[in-house]
Amino acid sequence: MDFEPFTVDMVRLAHVFTVACGLGGAIATDVFVLKNLKTPLTEQSIQTIKFFHVLIGIVLIPLWISGLLLVYIKTGFELAQFTPKLSFKLMIVSVLTANGLLLGPTAISMIQSNCGSKVVDFEALQLLVFAFFGATSATCWLLALSFGIVKLLAVSSYELLVALTAITWATMFFSISLGLLSMRNLERWAAIRARA
Repeated sequence: MDFEPFTVDMVRLAHVFTVACGLGGAIATDVFVLKNLKTPLTEQSIQTIKFFHVLIGIVLIPLWISGLLLVYIKTGFELAQFTPKLSFKLMIVSVLTANGLLLGPTAISMIQSNCGSKVVDFEALQLLVFAFFGATSATCWLLALSFGIVKLLAVSSYELLVALTAITWATMFFSISLGLLSMRNLERWAAIRARA
Protein backbone atom coordinates (compact mmCIF):
# COMPACT_ATOMS: atom_id res chain seq x y z
CA MET A 1 0.00 0.00 0.00
CA ASP A 2 1.39 3.39 -1.05
CA PHE A 3 1.12 6.45 1.14
CA GLU A 4 1.39 10.09 0.17
CA PRO A 5 4.83 11.55 1.05
CA PHE A 6 3.08 14.32 2.99
CA THR A 7 1.25 11.74 5.15
CA VAL A 8 4.47 9.84 5.84
CA ASP A 9 6.27 13.07 6.73
CA MET A 10 3.50 14.11 9.12
CA VAL A 11 3.56 10.73 10.89
CA ARG A 12 7.37 10.87 11.09
CA LEU A 13 7.24 14.43 12.42
CA ALA A 14 4.67 13.43 15.07
CA HIS A 15 6.88 10.52 16.08
CA VAL A 16 10.03 12.65 16.40
CA PHE A 17 8.05 15.27 18.33
CA THR A 18 6.76 12.70 20.85
CA VAL A 19 10.27 11.29 21.32
CA ALA A 20 11.57 14.82 21.95
CA CYS A 21 8.72 15.51 24.42
CA GLY A 22 9.38 12.25 26.26
CA LEU A 23 13.11 12.89 26.47
CA GLY A 24 12.43 16.46 27.57
CA GLY A 25 10.05 15.26 30.30
CA ALA A 26 12.58 12.68 31.49
CA ILE A 27 15.36 15.30 31.61
CA ALA A 28 13.08 17.78 33.43
CA THR A 29 12.24 15.09 36.01
CA ASP A 30 15.91 14.23 36.53
CA VAL A 31 16.91 17.89 36.87
CA PHE A 32 14.12 18.50 39.39
CA VAL A 33 15.11 15.48 41.49
CA LEU A 34 18.83 16.36 41.32
CA LYS A 35 18.14 19.94 42.42
CA ASN A 36 16.18 18.65 45.40
CA LEU A 37 18.35 15.71 46.51
CA LYS A 38 19.41 17.49 49.68
CA THR A 39 16.03 19.06 50.37
CA PRO A 40 13.39 17.27 52.46
CA LEU A 41 10.61 15.91 50.26
CA THR A 42 7.36 17.84 50.55
CA GLU A 43 3.89 17.04 49.28
CA GLN A 44 4.40 19.67 46.59
CA SER A 45 7.70 18.19 45.37
CA ILE A 46 6.17 14.70 45.33
CA GLN A 47 3.21 15.99 43.32
CA THR A 48 5.64 17.57 40.84
CA ILE A 49 7.46 14.25 40.37
CA LYS A 50 4.11 12.45 39.94
CA PHE A 51 3.03 15.08 37.40
CA PHE A 52 6.16 14.46 35.30
CA HIS A 53 5.58 10.71 35.56
CA VAL A 54 1.98 11.01 34.31
CA LEU A 55 3.05 13.43 31.57
CA ILE A 56 5.68 11.03 30.24
CA GLY A 57 3.13 8.20 30.41
CA ILE A 58 0.73 10.23 28.29
CA VAL A 59 3.49 10.98 25.76
CA LEU A 60 4.04 7.22 25.35
CA ILE A 61 0.54 6.85 23.84
CA PRO A 62 1.12 8.99 20.72
CA LEU A 63 4.68 7.61 20.59
CA TRP A 64 3.28 4.08 20.22
CA ILE A 65 0.58 5.17 17.77
CA SER A 66 2.94 7.12 15.49
CA GLY A 67 5.59 4.42 15.79
CA LEU A 68 3.22 1.61 14.82
CA LEU A 69 1.93 3.70 11.92
CA LEU A 70 5.50 4.10 10.67
CA VAL A 71 6.05 0.35 11.06
CA TYR A 72 2.92 -0.29 9.00
CA ILE A 73 3.97 2.22 6.33
CA LYS A 74 7.42 0.61 6.03
CA THR A 75 6.53 -3.07 6.40
CA GLY A 76 2.77 -3.59 6.23
CA PHE A 77 3.40 -5.57 9.46
CA GLU A 78 5.13 -8.31 7.45
CA LEU A 79 7.82 -9.75 9.74
CA ALA A 80 10.09 -10.50 6.79
CA GLN A 81 10.36 -6.75 6.21
CA PHE A 82 11.51 -6.00 9.77
CA THR A 83 15.12 -4.77 9.99
CA PRO A 84 17.26 -5.23 13.14
CA LYS A 85 16.88 -1.49 13.81
CA LEU A 86 13.09 -1.66 13.58
CA SER A 87 12.82 -4.73 15.83
CA PHE A 88 15.15 -3.11 18.31
CA LYS A 89 13.20 0.16 18.34
CA LEU A 90 10.05 -1.79 19.24
CA MET A 91 11.94 -3.52 22.03
CA ILE A 92 13.30 -0.21 23.35
CA VAL A 93 9.84 1.39 23.50
CA SER A 94 8.45 -1.76 25.15
CA VAL A 95 11.15 -1.59 27.84
CA LEU A 96 10.49 2.13 28.24
CA THR A 97 6.77 1.46 28.72
CA ALA A 98 7.41 -1.33 31.23
CA ASN A 99 9.84 0.93 33.09
CA GLY A 100 7.17 3.63 33.33
CA LEU A 101 4.53 1.18 34.54
CA LEU A 102 6.83 -0.22 37.25
CA LEU A 103 8.10 3.19 38.31
CA GLY A 104 4.81 4.18 39.98
CA PRO A 105 4.37 1.27 42.40
CA THR A 106 8.09 1.17 43.28
CA ALA A 107 10.14 4.37 43.09
CA ILE A 108 7.29 6.87 43.37
CA SER A 109 5.60 5.01 46.24
CA MET A 110 9.04 4.88 47.91
CA ILE A 111 9.25 8.66 47.60
CA GLN A 112 5.74 9.07 49.01
CA SER A 113 6.50 6.88 52.01
CA ASN A 114 9.60 8.99 52.74
CA CYS A 115 7.87 12.38 52.66
CA GLY A 116 9.83 14.76 54.89
CA SER A 117 13.15 12.99 54.29
CA LYS A 118 15.96 13.94 51.92
CA VAL A 119 16.56 11.64 48.96
CA VAL A 120 20.27 11.47 49.91
CA ASP A 121 19.21 10.06 53.29
CA PHE A 122 17.42 7.08 51.73
CA GLU A 123 18.84 3.60 52.25
CA ALA A 124 21.50 2.48 49.78
CA LEU A 125 19.19 -0.16 48.25
CA GLN A 126 16.51 2.47 47.66
CA LEU A 127 19.02 4.70 45.88
CA LEU A 128 20.05 1.76 43.69
CA VAL A 129 16.37 1.29 42.75
CA PHE A 130 16.30 4.95 41.65
CA ALA A 131 19.52 4.38 39.70
CA PHE A 132 18.00 1.34 37.97
CA PHE A 133 14.90 3.21 36.80
CA GLY A 134 16.87 6.33 35.92
CA ALA A 135 19.44 4.40 33.88
CA THR A 136 16.74 2.46 32.05
CA SER A 137 14.76 5.60 31.25
CA ALA A 138 17.79 7.61 30.12
CA THR A 139 19.16 4.76 27.99
CA CYS A 140 15.84 4.11 26.25
CA TRP A 141 15.05 7.77 25.53
CA LEU A 142 18.56 8.52 24.27
CA LEU A 143 18.58 5.46 22.01
CA ALA A 144 15.08 6.27 20.74
CA LEU A 145 16.32 9.72 19.76
CA SER A 146 19.61 8.38 18.36
CA PHE A 147 17.82 5.95 16.03
CA GLY A 148 16.31 8.90 14.22
CA ILE A 149 19.57 10.85 13.99
CA VAL A 150 22.52 8.44 13.68
CA LYS A 151 22.39 6.80 10.25
CA LEU A 152 24.99 4.19 11.24
CA LEU A 153 22.47 2.64 13.64
CA ALA A 154 20.06 2.04 10.75
CA VAL A 155 22.45 -0.50 9.20
CA SER A 156 23.83 -1.99 12.43
CA SER A 157 23.30 -5.63 13.34
CA TYR A 158 20.97 -6.69 16.14
CA GLU A 159 23.97 -7.95 18.15
CA LEU A 160 25.73 -4.60 17.88
CA LEU A 161 22.59 -2.76 19.00
CA VAL A 162 22.23 -5.06 22.01
CA ALA A 163 25.90 -4.52 22.94
CA LEU A 164 25.56 -0.74 22.55
CA THR A 165 22.45 -0.72 24.75
CA ALA A 166 24.06 -2.89 27.42
CA ILE A 167 27.15 -0.68 27.56
CA THR A 168 25.06 2.50 27.66
CA TRP A 169 22.80 1.17 30.41
CA ALA A 170 25.69 -0.14 32.52
CA THR A 171 27.50 3.20 32.20
CA MET A 172 24.35 5.11 33.18
CA PHE A 173 23.59 2.79 36.11
CA PHE A 174 27.16 2.91 37.43
CA SER A 175 27.35 6.71 37.10
CA ILE A 176 23.98 7.38 38.76
CA SER A 177 24.62 4.83 41.52
CA LEU A 178 28.08 6.22 42.23
CA GLY A 179 26.75 9.77 42.31
CA LEU A 180 23.83 9.01 44.64
CA LEU A 181 25.79 6.79 47.02
CA SER A 182 28.68 9.28 47.15
CA MET A 183 26.30 12.11 48.03
CA ARG A 184 24.67 9.91 50.67
CA ASN A 185 28.02 9.12 52.29
CA LEU A 186 29.18 12.75 52.14
CA GLU A 187 25.97 13.85 53.86
CA ARG A 188 26.47 11.25 56.60
CA TRP A 189 30.12 12.18 57.13
CA ALA A 190 29.20 15.85 57.32
CA ALA A 191 26.53 15.06 59.94
CA ILE A 192 29.03 13.00 61.99
CA ARG A 193 31.63 15.78 61.84
CA ALA A 194 29.03 18.36 62.85
CA ARG A 195 28.21 16.32 65.97
CA ALA A 196 31.87 15.76 66.86
